[in-house]
Amino acid sequence: MALEKYWKNTPDIKILIIDFVLENLIIANNILGNKINKQIFLINDDCNCFYIKKNFFDAFWSIQTLQHIPNYIEIYKKIYNQTKKGGYFYNWNLNTNSIIKFFYKIFNKNYIVSSYTKK
Repeated sequence: MALEKYWKNTPDIKILIIDFVLENLIIANNILGNKINKQIFLINDDCNCFYIKKNFFDAFWSIQTLQHIPNYIEIYKKIYNQTKKGGYFYNWNLNTNSIIKFFYKIFNKNYIVSSYTKK
C-alpha cells in the first residue's frame, strides 16, 4: 500500500488529531489502525482548552472546524503562536466569511475558494 510505504520512509512525522467528539476518533482509529500511538496520536479534547507550547507545530491543518468555534479570533492567535516560524497553516472549510479572508490577507496568504486562488 502506498500510504504504508510513505509512513515507513518518514518515521519522524508525528500527527496529533484533536477532536472533542469521541465517535470521530473511533472512526479514525478504525481507519488508521496500527499507526495509532506510533506516528498518529488521537486526543479527545476541546481545541479551545488544549495547551500546546509555542512554536510546536511545523504545520496545522483544520477541516470544517474553525467556523464552528465562537471565539475564532483567539483560536487563530493560538494557532499562529503554536506554529513554528516558516510553518504552514491549512484551513479547509466552506465558510467564506469576510473576517476569515481578512486574516489570510494580513498573513499574506492565498484564500482558496472553489478551486481557484484569490489574492
